[in-house]
Amino acid sequence: MLLLFSLLFCFACAQEPSALYLTFLHDPATSMTIQWHSEKEGDSELLFGEAASSERRPARGHSRRLPFLDLAIHTLELLSLKPDTLYSFHFPDNPDRSYTFRTLPQRLTREVRFVVGGDAYFSFSLFHRMNQTVARLNPDFAVIGGDIAYTAGRLNFLKGKSDPLTRWLTFFHTVTADFTTPSGRIIPIVPVAGNHDVSKKERQQARGALLFDFFAFPRQTLSYRQLDLGNYASLLLLDTGHYAPIEGPQTLWLEAALLSRKHLPYLFAAYHVAAYPSYYRFTSKTSTKVRSAWVPLFEQYRLTAAFEHHNHTYKRTYPLLGGEPHPLGVPYLGDGSWGVPPRSPSLHPYLAKTEQDNAVWLVTLSPGAPATATSYRINGQPLETQKLTKK
Repeated sequence: MLLLFSLLFCFACAQEPSALYLTFLHDPATSMTIQWHSEKEGDSELLFGEAASSERRPARGHSRRLPFLDLAIHTLELLSLKPDTLYSFHFPDNPDRSYTFRTLPQRLTREVRFVVGGDAYFSFSLFHRMNQTVARLNPDFAVIGGDIAYTAGRLNFLKGKSDPLTRWLTFFHTVTADFTTPSGRIIPIVPVAGNHDVSKKERQQARGALLFDFFAFPRQTLSYRQLDLGNYASLLLLDTGHYAPIEGPQTLWLEAALLSRKHLPYLFAAYHVAAYPSYYRFTSKTSTKVRSAWVPLFEQYRLTAAFEHHNHTYKRTYPLLGGEPHPLGVPYLGDGSWGVPPRSPSLHPYLAKTEQDNAVWLVTLSPGAPATATSYRINGQPLETQKLTKK
């Protein structure tokens, strides 16, 4: 708790929010959700406008105080923004400190880039180093595919550093400092639930987890959802049984979401536990459920790629159809090594490439050119590039 007290003490002395981060609740071409932490509830206000203009308009959000911590979390969603536009905002009491973000294009008129990786803040040093690599890649946003701050589950391996609040605050303090591109633009975060993000008690009581306290979701405590990128792509953000069961409503929703988006050139899925693991057993309970419930839908609707995590390795499968390599199959990319010590991969016939390495994936969607997925090591060096097939 000493670290928690020190963080709060330092934050209280600063004029800037103790943490500031962005995410999406609705269309990323016309909206942006800004979240920040402070000691004082209320005053969820800022001024914003296009960065190229001096005009600034007021906006107001809402805040809620966490009952177990002297901290208020502010959430403010900006709507009716212009697509593919750089915006600037500042807080009323600190007009000299401004922040910038960019909306996504409605049509693929420029290169759109996003990072996907999972198992993030386990080791602070690895997490911080990978964050710096991600920022240099200059993505439009970053998907963290579960086990975001290792705040729940069997945490005895953290050797006394398992206080959930301390870890969440350290996570947000770190991304506030790290998730800024070389040009100064803040990188939005798209969170996905993992097994170390929701505790067993929270699942059993069907109540909100800290994940939902700190991150805004389109429907609070509904952990699965979609992120539509204009008329060119969609990401289906799934929960491999950590807060919502795999089977039942979530799978029905997935099928409807895929059906209604089958016209899009690119369809992606991101979730935590791998259907095709690179370290854990192929026959594990959750992996088997994902293969049974979701993989047939991925194949039916010709998913562009699935991003998997949880295994703490680097992996790329062959394009798979019915579990076998096939040119019309789905590639499974992962495998959750953003900020954890990497493991030695297991041998499975569906794995095209594995390494004991920290890595994330950068997806690049380009007008008039094939989409690609390039993996990057923690030192910023590219590992390999794969072309992604249009549907």
